[in-house]
This record gives sequence, structure tokens and C-alpha cells, in this order.
Amino acid sequence: MKNSNVSKAGYTEKNRKGKGRRFLLLFLAVLTVTAGIFFCVCYITEIRAEKAMSEWKKSSGEIDWIKDMIGWIQIPDTSISYPVMQRKDDPEYYLHRDVDGRYSFCGTPFLDGRCSTDSDNLLIYGHNINGRRFFGALQNFREKPYFDSHHDLIFTTRQAVEKYRIVSVIETDVSSLAFSFADTYNENDYRKYGTYLLEQSKFTTEEQKKLSENFNQEKEIWHTYQFITLSTCRTLEGTEKRLLVVAYRERNENNEAAE
Repeated sequence: MKNSNVSKAGYTEKNRKGKGRRFLLLFLAVLTVTAGIFFCVCYITEIRAEKAMSEWKKSSGEIDWIKDMIGWIQIPDTSISYPVMQRKDDPEYYLHRDVDGRYSFCGTPFLDGRCSTDSDNLLIYGHNINGRRFFGALQNFREKPYFDSHHDLIFTTRQAVEKYRIVSVIETDVSSLAFSFADTYNENDYRKYGTYLLEQSKFTTEEQKKLSENFNQEKEIWHTYQFITLSTCRTLEGTEKRLLVVAYRERNENNEAAE
């Protein structure tokens, strides 16, 4: 009788373990299928977003200006060529929306709500999408040869076509001083923020050194230069990590650029 009870107890325990394993396998199977569906949906969404974005690319030198579209950003010889949106009453509206306002995981590059197209520093945000797509292509600038061979950035607004020079690549996080810099209202702040954008760069160039010297000289330079700071995530290194690619132009130069 005693042996029978032990046998039953052993069978019950084994049965429980078997059920536990089956439940675990079923759970893992459901998780795998769910993850597969999720990634498929994300991939399809990304492809649709890229297709929709390509339809908005310049045609015959013309831009189809639509509501909330304040400019077009392009880095020649790269995949960066996108409309830039802005909605001041809802600054992150385009974080996960396409140019028509429909949901898009990839979003659309947008200008910081504190900025105008004449601000001292144009902060433009975009997603780092798998495969270095969208603003993920900015990750290439973390490599010195790439940085050395891609100097120009063109920003087209309704008023002008301006050419900028890429001078700084900054690996930082959301607490970066760069995100405090849109417009400045005195010489000291302008020097402080401009110097930060230049001296925090991962790489050093002669042009960058010369520009830094201008920021450190005694004569007034307030508003002499305008910066564009492109910001994207470094997701695999932490959710708060950011990559900044910074370009500048001298305001009193004629920077009209042909596409």
C-alpha cells in the first residue's frame, strides 16, 4: 500500500512537470509567433513609410509644400533626403506620423517646437531605423572616413536654399547641452553653446579648429553662424543615448545651392 502511494505521488509529480513543460513550450511558441508577426508588421510599416517618403522627394527641382512642412533636409551622396515637419502646438506630433498625419512607426523628421527656420540652432529629430534607414543613416558618421568624405548639408525652406558644412559628430545622451540650444539672447550664451557643439565632436578637423577660434576671439560674433543639429537615437547603447551630426553656415554668405 505504501509503495502504491509513492508510485502515485511520483506519477503525479511527473505529470505536473510534463504539463509545466508543455505549457512553457506553448508559451514560447505563442511568443515566437507574436514576435514574428510584430517584426513583420514593423518591416511592412517601414517599407510603406519609405515608399510614402519617396513620393515626397523632390521632382524636377520642385517641392510639394504641404501643411506643417517647413523644409527639406538633404546630405548629398547619402540616403538622407527628407521633408522636415513642425507643429508648434504639438511638437512631437510627427514622431510616429507620416507627412499626411497617419500613424507611422518610422515617423517623419521634425523641427524642435522652440525653433524657427531662422534660429541659431535648428534641432531636427528623426528615428534610427534598422539597417541605417531614415536618420539611422547618420550612424555612418561615427566612422572617420565617412565623416571626412561627406561635408555638405542642404536645407531648403520656402525662403531659400542654404548650404551648410558638417563639422561635428557628438555621441551623447538626452541631457546634452545641445538640446538647450535653439535661440540665444546674448553673446555669452551664443559662445557657450556654439563652443560646446564644436568641442564635443568625436573627430577634429582644421575647419572645426578655425571655427572654434572664432568663437573664442574677443570680437562679437553673436548670430554670425547658424547651426543645424540632426539628432537620432543610439538604441542598442541605451534608450537615452543620442547621436548628433552638426553642420553650420555663415549667415552673411550667399549659400544658395542647386540640387
